[in-house]
Amino acid sequence: MSDSYPLIDETSGLPVLNMAAYSSYHTPILRRSGKVEEVGNSVPDFLGSINTTLRYKNWTLSASFDARFGGKVASFNSRYGTAYGYTKTSLQGRGNNNGGYTYKSVFDGITYDNGIIPEGIVLKGTSIPQGDGTTYTVGTGQYSSGETYQELINAGHVDYANAGAWTYFTNNWGNGVINDNWFVTLNYIAFRDLSLSYAFDSKIANVIGCRRLALSAQAHNLGYLLNSMPNHENPEAIAGTTTAEFRQRQFSGITTSFTFTIKATF
Repeated sequence: MSDSYPLIDETSGLPVLNMAAYSSYHTPILRRSGKVEEVGNSVPDFLGSINTTLRYKNWTLSASFDARFGGKVASFNSRYGTAYGYTKTSLQGRGNNNGGYTYKSVFDGITYDNGIIPEGIVLKGTSIPQGDGTTYTVGTGQYSSGETYQELINAGHVDYANAGAWTYFTNNWGNGVINDNWFVTLNYIAFRDLSLSYAFDSKIANVIGCRRLALSAQAHNLGYLLNSMPNHENPEAIAGTTTAEFRQRQFSGITTSFTFTIKATF
């Protein structure tokens, strides 16, 4: 349960933008709904494993995979890492190379290259400070409830939003809302094990005085063929279905191990 879903304007179906931080940070803030509601079920729809073995003459190749599909999880690593600029996700819009628009701010006259256009609406009657010290009162555009941020940009009433500030306020503790930066449906396919073995002919085994001889190489935790976690986090660092266990609060790395085995029967 949470009251942190974005507030949605019923007329437009768009998130409602709060302009309280606009003059200081050149960005709007997504408004929270304030309504306590269910945000998702953490129980997976499917958990399972697949094992397969292929034999050809003296060779044996085996592989196993683990999979999970479904169930909502929350990564607080990605939430706060994105808010403070530590994740790859936080780079979106920060500079032209990451999709940011170049604009000259009406407040300080400085040219920035980290502009973004938030998808959202500013409600009718909202006062927006202007660069010349006046204010603009939001009217109506394509929707009767207010003007979209795109419309306000087109009319010259606002700057492009500052990507860094937008990312921070969208994900921080005091103002952040539930969003795809950290709240996802957990799907993964883990390449769990791979092994290759060779059984020598008895004649060769007899040379060293044994009846059977086999060599094998194994690899464990080879990676993920599918991983829906943001910023490629370890999807198996989250376990359980209780309130305290559907979320990831620490970085737990993925360790791959390799072994080589000689089996001899005397």
